[in-house]
Amino acid sequence: MASAISKIVIFTLSLYVCGMMIFTILSQKSSNSPAPQQQLEVIDDSEITPEDNPIDYTYNFIDSKLANLILTELDVYKPLDESYFIGRSQNRNFYDVPYLGLKQDEEYCKKHREFFTNRAETLFEDIFLIIEGTDQTFIRSKVVPDVATDIQPEVAVHHINQSKFDINHGVNAFFTWSSLYPYQKLGKHFSCLTQMSNHIPGNQYINRKNSVAESLSAYIKKFQDRPHCPVTHKYFLKNWLLYEKEDCQDFFRILNSQEYHQTKQQKQIKFIRKIGAGSHRGAGVQPVTQEEEDDLRGNYSNGELCGQVDKNIIIQDFVQNPLLINGRKFDFRFYVLIASTNPLIAYYYDGLLRISLDTYDVSGGEKRSLLTNLALSKDLYEKAENKTQVLEDQMWDFHRFQDYLMKAGIITDPNWLENHLRPEFKKAVTHILRSVEHRFLKDSSLYEVFGVDFILDTDLNVWFLEANSGPSWDGDYTVSVEKVIVDMLKDHFDITYGLLSSRLQRIVGFVNNMILTDQVEKLGQDEILIRDVEEKIKEFKEVTKNHFEPRFAPEEGNKFVLIIDENLDGVDKYQNLLSEDCL
Repeated sequence: MASAISKIVIFTLSLYVCGMMIFTILSQKSSNSPAPQQQLEVIDDSEITPEDNPIDYTYNFIDSKLANLILTELDVYKPLDESYFIGRSQNRNFYDVPYLGLKQDEEYCKKHREFFTNRAETLFEDIFLIIEGTDQTFIRSKVVPDVATDIQPEVAVHHINQSKFDINHGVNAFFTWSSLYPYQKLGKHFSCLTQMSNHIPGNQYINRKNSVAESLSAYIKKFQDRPHCPVTHKYFLKNWLLYEKEDCQDFFRILNSQEYHQTKQQKQIKFIRKIGAGSHRGAGVQPVTQEEEDDLRGNYSNGELCGQVDKNIIIQDFVQNPLLINGRKFDFRFYVLIASTNPLIAYYYDGLLRISLDTYDVSGGEKRSLLTNLALSKDLYEKAENKTQVLEDQMWDFHRFQDYLMKAGIITDPNWLENHLRPEFKKAVTHILRSVEHRFLKDSSLYEVFGVDFILDTDLNVWFLEANSGPSWDGDYTVSVEKVIVDMLKDHFDITYGLLSSRLQRIVGFVNNMILTDQVEKLGQDEILIRDVEEKIKEFKEVTKNHFEPRFAPEEGNKFVLIIDENLDGVDKYQNLLSEDCL
């Protein structure tokens, strides 16, 4: 027993002495460490004594050089599969094309890893952000100053067409309007293991109208014989993909039916035509008026050319009984944060109502009357003498809408938002994400905010219209709507940075444990041998999967509501929004 106690005492003392020696070595070597660039404060470790600032090995590596060698072995770069570039010009990447003026550095993630292992604690202190846009952009001027350090303000607008900026080695976050991964190699040029970036390879399967329609169609078929999973007759309007022969023929059968003829006489508009990809802000959406119907019949020879016309066109059912606000059509734009794809973690956030400035007239076929995208009314807004009043008419927050419904006698529940509308949105979005999640690249550094659009009918049913990756934040807003968007963007940084910090903490702990328990052997100055390296790589993959450590959980008051967390099991995975039948 005495011998065992002696060994424990000796081991403890050895750790203490080892820690002090490492601190001294690190202090002496601080002048040789990679210098943090620009706005990261340079600290002179030689002037700090252990008593003044003891090293916290929860957030620092015991041996930074050895940690770097270990992470080099565990963090294996894997090139992005070519399938993630489908739909882009010539279905290829653009690694030879400059974007945002950022240089493509084949050694960048190596340099960032060296920064991390030398100054790990720094990356727990702040979001060091590269962001696209000028100082006048909404997010850069009204959000970033409160939540992050704009570490490279010289990175401005995306039309810079020459490589001129080295990416700061201390950056831990990228927020760009367009996807950066087609221009920079993910995991090599940017979005390294200990960083985060805001676009997911595979996002086209949710933000392209044809792709999400295809995914939902396949998903709905899986549940068509499960009556207790109501996805087959709720939330999703019928789509016909005219580039698919069977869908195209089915659509023209309906178009040539007596039933359609009668419906058209009564309602005038039965369908909406959409361009499957590459159109935004209402440009690719057209009500199927008589003129549009004639064009479709001509282009497809009234259905005889189905399967031969190579056009990315979708036909969607038109909601015949939309709920109106003061005689005008409206839709909802709310926000969904996919905070992680490894595993899938997703949140819901309230948004705004977008209301047409024109009186709804289904018989007239006027696009601005029948659709609600704000871009369609931009000319009216620009010409208006009282722009503030126009904004008040165009954009409402959810609470103003609930008050309107109460006063109009359409609802009687003062908590209708919480008891009906939000649960329906959450359920519908959960189904959408389940239909496309297998398309997303599983990588812990990735996240994305989507703007999701729904419409409401007179029976208070919600119907999905589309989802938008990188929805525009710039523009004029009412005071209440601006607060919603500003708070949403701040809250999303709280969540994503919390997951990043949690991941960093686990990485530090995992590597330090390997060092302390002699799971790695030095073979030379820059060579190591990791015992059971394949097993350690498997363990490391589990360590780097996203989940919150207690210290970094979302702050109290964060308004994002969790809807999916694949760290959980069964219906808990979906926050009990779905029944067992839907699993």
